[in-house]
Amino acid sequence: MQITITARHFEITDAIKTYAETSVRRLKKYFENIIYVDIVLSIEKIRNIAEINLHYKKADLISKAEEKDMYKAIDVAVEKMEKQIKRHLSKIRTHPNKEESRNQLLNIISEEMNNIQKNGIHLKTKKIIANRYLVDEALEKLEKGNNRYLIFKNIETGKINILIKDKEDSFQLIEAIVK
Repeated sequence: MQITITARHFEITDAIKTYAETSVRRLKKYFENIIYVDIVLSIEKIRNIAEINLHYKKADLISKAEEKDMYKAIDVAVEKMEKQIKRHLSKIRTHPNKEESRNQLLNIISEEMNNIQKNGIHLKTKKIIANRYLVDEALEKLEKGNNRYLIFKNIETGKINILIKDKEDSFQLIEAIVK
């Protein structure tokens, strides 16, 4: 991790520089992929401002703090950055990316098709990519289109849903549950 410290409107001391570097190195415990960190320290009248710009391969995060003491400003900015990192990591863990979702769906469909073919029934298989919709959005899309069904990943539940349009223009929603 490369750390760059910039001082604006004052001459930075070795003690502040060392303190800022040490404080920012704590962030490395959350993930190893930090490319570089820019620390901008400035003094404007009686305000001490610490700004941290953290760059890693998937996102750029920024935190800023204003305090009467520069050490306190650095501490607050690092705390804010820790909160942002934790929030960002929880989003990554709870929301799989689209590629993972597609692969999971294709694996489930392939397994089911293989089971059916083993029982003597031969079917044409069709791989699909399930888009993410709310149920209302999926209903609108199915009503506007000419298809009789729509397979999608429900944004609210995170599960695969199948919306079927009957001949009488009524709809049936099926939620796939994988055991």
